[in-house]
Amino acid sequence: MVLEREAAGRFRCRLAGTRMREAYGFEAAGLYLDDVMPPEAAAVRMRIYERVLGDRCAAFIRIRVAIPGREFVASDRLYVPALDAVRRTCRRCCSGPSAI
Repeated sequence: MVLEREAAGRFRCRLAGTRMREAYGFEAAGLYLDDVMPPEAAAVRMRIYERVLGDRCAAFIRIRVAIPGREFVASDRLYVPALDAVRRTCRRCCSGPSAI
């Protein structure tokens, strides 16, 4: 998954792989984080992403995600910042989930 922080501060999913689509039951590419998550959960994730981008550091987290009509999905995630090729600033946050 590749998330991009837009100028307004919202995070949009630029790329989501097949495994993510299978795990969560929808295509996330093109969607905004705050449109697909409850406000409280989105706020927690945004703080993680902001720290990764602001401090230019990686973050490892273990989460349980609630999916309507299904049991929780647990995953380990490593978030890493990616520099913008033009501005050389961190605007993208990449994640690789792996189910546990």
